[in-house]
Amino acid sequence: MERLIGACGSESAAIVGHDWGGVAGWLAAMRYPEAVEKLAILNCPHPNRFLRGLWSPHQLRKSWYMFALQVPGPPGRFVQESVFAWFTSNFRRDPVRQGTFTEEDIRHYAEAMRRPGALTATTNYYRALFRRSPAQNKKLLRRIEAPVVVIWGEEDRYLGTALAETEPSWVPNVRVQRLLNTSHWVQQDSFHRVNALLLEFLRAPNRSGGTRNVNTSMSDPKAGLAFDDPLASEE
Repeated sequence: MERLIGACGSESAAIVGHDWGGVAGWLAAMRYPEAVEKLAILNCPHPNRFLRGLWSPHQLRKSWYMFALQVPGPPGRFVQESVFAWFTSNFRRDPVRQGTFTEEDIRHYAEAMRRPGALTATTNYYRALFRRSPAQNKKLLRRIEAPVVVIWGEEDRYLGTALAETEPSWVPNVRVQRLLNTSHWVQQDSFHRVNALLLEFLRAPNRSGGTRNVNTSMSDPKAGLAFDDPLASEE
């Protein structure tokens, strides 16, 4: 991430990441604080929060596929294909907003994953999660001083809502924005609201030196499905 920022001709940048992109964002802000001006995270828990929350019965049920992908050898390849088929079907079932992913969208995703080596490379992210113990992983974490916003779709099939909360001891300048009627694919399900939140955050001047762990739930029904329906917005 630091090299990518440099390759773009900058010394620092604001980073926005969803899911595994969020993981990259969290780690970049920890390891290269001088390169990360602001951090916006979409449905991806802080690593320490995930390490703590993963072993709860509720989250273990949601994260079953991460453990299934640890199976090695030929059986592991069968599991990999099964998880891929499950994920592909979830593009149709997960979103709250009807038509979030079109059949053409899903076809493009499937074709990309069918390229030689792509599916294995993708699922290797999950395999790598368990190559270190939780204690070893925690030693790699660092406090983040940059301003952070966490935007969280409350109808996430894969991550429990409790994982959205981030400890101020790790991220003192954080705001958690929860969106109702929104799935794991928050930026597609509620794109108008997510874009507005991102622009507000990115345009605001940097502030530091105080805890801003504010949890704001979007109770307005237009915050999720209806907000992103062009016909509903015009009424």
